Amino acid sequence: MSGKTIEAGEGRLQELTPDVIRALNRLRKATYVEGVLPQRIKVGVGLAISAAIRCEPCIEGYAHSAAKSGLSTTTSQYRARL
Repeated sequence: MSGKTIEAGEGRLQELTPDVIRALNRLRKATYVEGVLPQRIKVGVGLAISAAIRCEPCIEGYAHSAAKSGLSTTTSQYRARL
C-alpha cells in the first residue's frame, strides 16, 4: 500500500467520521509528548514494531519521525534489515 493510498483512505475517513479522526489525531499527538520516555525512544519502538510486522508504510512514517527526533538510521537501512 502506498503513502498516497493511505492518505486517500485517511481523507475518506475524515469525511465520514471527523470527530473520531480528530480524537485519534489528539491521541497520536499525546502519545509522542516528552514524558517518562523521550520521544525518540517512543518513535524507535514504533519503528521496531513496524519492521517486525513488515509494514512498509509504517516503516516509512516512523523512519521519517525517527530522523526528525534525532535517530540516525535511514529508511533504506531499515528496509535492508528486513
